[in-house]
Amino acid sequence: MDIHILFFMGGVKKIMDRLKKITAYVLIAVFGIFALIQTIPNIRADTQTGFIVASAGKDGQFGTSDDIVATDLETATNRSANISTANAVPSAKNSQNNISSTRIRIAAGYAHTAALKSDGTVWTWGNNRYGQLGDGTTIDRTTPIQVKGLTDVIAIAADSPSKSVFTGHTVALKSDGTVWTWGWNAGGQLGDGTTIGRTTPVQVKNLTDVVAIAAGQGHTVALKRDGTVWAWGYNGYGQLGDGTTTTRTTPVQVQNLNLN
Repeated sequence: MDIHILFFMGGVKKIMDRLKKITAYVLIAVFGIFALIQTIPNIRADTQTGFIVASAGKDGQFGTSDDIVATDLETATNRSANISTANAVPSAKNSQNNISSTRIRIAAGYAHTAALKSDGTVWTWGNNRYGQLGDGTTIDRTTPIQVKGLTDVIAIAADSPSKSVFTGHTVALKSDGTVWTWGWNAGGQLGDGTTIGRTTPVQVKNLTDVVAIAAGQGHTVALKRDGTVWAWGYNGYGQLGDGTTTTRTTPVQVQNLNLN
């Protein structure tokens, strides 16, 4: 009888030891999960979702009715974002063209390169046969040199890689919405009303309120704030989009197109 009791007591002891181990594991898991939760940033209850994405809208300010707001539970809608902007990235208000004020850009042409520094200056290097470096000379440069007389730039472009005779121009967009060009101009791609090459920047005629630019082979394109697209330069293939194949030395509006 005593032997059976001993066996019974031994079994109970094993069960109790297992229960203690299981309890210990459960407590460790609970405390671990609690500690992990404490490290996860709190999500505002009014979003009712895992994230919120917001744009400051056309007025460049958060908290107004034209903010564009979206979460992972809904599509984008126009309403007040109602979020703190203490640590927000620069908004559209910092630029007259609704472009981020972070102005570090690079552009590569066929045989030259351009870089836009955060201070709004443009630096170029490489082939300079047509003055595409904008330093007032036609001397090739193996290290960057600053483009003359050009500041407060927010975007740059260089002609697309090609062996075309029209290759070799550079484009800059300033924060005031004006466009400036320099380099090869046989196709009128500089937009200054001539076909004369320029070794320093000239302003594109009759064009303001621009928000984006692009450079092609012998032609240049600009997007205005109102959503219209304007082009100028060589047009032998109809690349200016004005319904003709006539070369233009000043901007013409691309027909039947509005990007707003």
